[in-house]
Amino acid sequence: MSSISNLWTQTFPPAPRFTDLECQDLTGKVFIITGGTGGIGLELAQILYRKNGKVCITGRSSSVDKAAKIISEVKAKYTASTGELWFLSLDLNDLTTIKTSAEQFLVRASRLDVLWNNAGVMIPPSGSKTAQGHELQLGVHCLGHFLFTQLLSPILIKTAQISQPCTVRIIWLSSLAIERYAPTGGLVLDTLGHEEGLSQWVNYAQSKVGCYFLSVEMASRMRDRGVINLCANPGNVQTSIQRYVPKLQMMLLWKAVYGSYTELYAGLSPDITLQHSGRYIVPFGRLGVVRDDIQAQTQISGHGNATLSNKFLVWCEQQTEQFMS
Repeated sequence: MSSISNLWTQTFPPAPRFTDLECQDLTGKVFIITGGTGGIGLELAQILYRKNGKVCITGRSSSVDKAAKIISEVKAKYTASTGELWFLSLDLNDLTTIKTSAEQFLVRASRLDVLWNNAGVMIPPSGSKTAQGHELQLGVHCLGHFLFTQLLSPILIKTAQISQPCTVRIIWLSSLAIERYAPTGGLVLDTLGHEEGLSQWVNYAQSKVGCYFLSVEMASRMRDRGVINLCANPGNVQTSIQRYVPKLQMMLLWKAVYGSYTELYAGLSPDITLQHSGRYIVPFGRLGVVRDDIQAQTQISGHGNATLSNKFLVWCEQQTEQFMS
């Protein structure tokens, strides 16, 4: 089912065309990068901070000491920056804690220009669960990020009203794994909550298709409010998320900074407009497409039935609504 062209061009992509060299001064802009204490997120945070942006990096509550050390090192490295860099505790695997994290951000910031839903987990031991009992990868990538995004949607919309058009964005992350491991149609709703019989690669791929579905559905909801939603495959890069991946595969991965260029393009490239909201971004910063059978699940049929992507959004709402208030 996977397109050979998709697999090839995303595994061996052309050189990035939007990097820190093309990125303009970011004075006054505010950003959140979930999972920003390492890997792609940290590389991205350094670019934004060096360009004078106000950057909030999130991580698990257990990462406070690590984050403090990283922030100190980045500030020492870029002494000319007039930006800000701070840490926000965000445990995406426990929905009961996420509202508090969002509220803590809102105490400090009066605007939010780009939210990168970057944090992730990849191929954990079989049976790994969130605090609410969801499959860990689905819970972190989709449910945790969806709830966090919902809680921050008002400030994103408010920021869009006072900003240059097409500059306020939400970036969701996918993976090349959806090309190889996702079932027909991307995900099977009936398996959610019953993933024990599936391989962790299938569970991972379904969670990343879920991110794509959420980006498409949120794009539809927020386009008229001036907020762009995109989903990006950052590329096959070396990060701590691959800690469960065999060492031989690790040798085939790109440096993390290349993945940050994909996310930088999605979040800041002036080439992206509202008409691109809901599109898919591929390495290392290009408009791309997902598998045909996955994309088809975002398109309303002639019978007017709800799309699979919409059904997944509704499922996410049902799982998170009690944690909104």
